Amino acid sequence: MGTRTLNYFSSFLFLSTLFSSYILGLVFYDATTGLDWMKYFNTVGYFLGFETEITDPQGALYFSLIAIFIELKADVLQSNSWNLILNNSIQLANFILYIIGTSGIFVLFKKKGYKFFTLLLSLSVLNFFPPALYFRLTMKPEVLGFALLPWAIYSLELYFEKRNINTLIFSSSLIAILITQKASISGMVFLVLITFFF
Repeated sequence: MGTRTLNYFSSFLFLSTLFSSYILGLVFYDATTGLDWMKYFNTVGYFLGFETEITDPQGALYFSLIAIFIELKADVLQSNSWNLILNNSIQLANFILYIIGTSGIFVLFKKKGYKFFTLLLSLSVLNFFPPALYFRLTMKPEVLGFALLPWAIYSLELYFEKRNINTLIFSSSLIAILITQKASISGMVFLVLITFFF
């Protein structure tokens, strides 16, 4: 089998597993039944303008993004079913963040010399990997960490290669966003940075 055929096959496999996993999640899972739903939704409600008391201030950027998607979906769907709007908004926001993260993984490992079809086959498996499915289906700030961490590593590597100040500002901004979201994300970021760069 030629390289071009393998590339087409792996591209098709990646896209089909990506979108089928998203559609299956929408059809068979309700994000409003997830763990800590009320605790997290209070924060989203704050960004929607509800009079709620925030019990956990971590992940404010992620929850503000979810609030934006809920407002957009509420305008588009005009449905009386708030569960449908909430579920679709959460899963769409997570899906977009997941695509940002997988594209970051692709770019990072492509730079390290991995082959196109090997990367896409690996990412196809990741699309149905249970922990990846879990954070795509539920309202958890960890998906924002997944989205930004590969790009932070990639931009740091570019900075160490080229010593460009713009790259340093971009990478440090991403790291600042990551470490201020949630304690578990901060720990993951520090562990990854120590492993990659020290």
